[in-house]
Amino acid sequence: MKTHKPYTYVDEDGTRYLNIRQAAKIVGEVSEATLYAWARHGVSSFGFNLEVKSQPMIHSANGYRHEARRHFGSRLLIPEAKVLALKKILQTAGKNETGPWSPEQMDRLEAVALAYQRRRSRQLTIKHL
Repeated sequence: MKTHKPYTYVDEDGTRYLNIRQAAKIVGEVSEATLYAWARHGVSSFGFNLEVKSQPMIHSANGYRHEARRHFGSRLLIPEAKVLALKKILQTAGKNETGPWSPEQMDRLEAVALAYQRRRSRQLTIKHL
């Protein structure tokens, strides 16, 4: 049986990126479809910026399937650090399984995401001083 390594894209500055399927497996509390919708807009429904990058698809002669429902010209990639931060935000807000969110959970997610982004920007400001 032939096994292959999961695809990870590493930018020239060393930033690791994950595709939507890999990110959904790591996060766990959000479905792949939801994460794809967020990545397409570049921000989650509660305002967390995902810093999505689009990379052109390279189709090899053997890898192109004619029976595929859709043929994508590019794939959406999310930085690994943002995926881990998203997982931490969801866990901090008490979102531990997939499913619909109550208004209270959405309010909590917005507050936690805002606090995380403020803390992160403050850390970056201190580093550059």
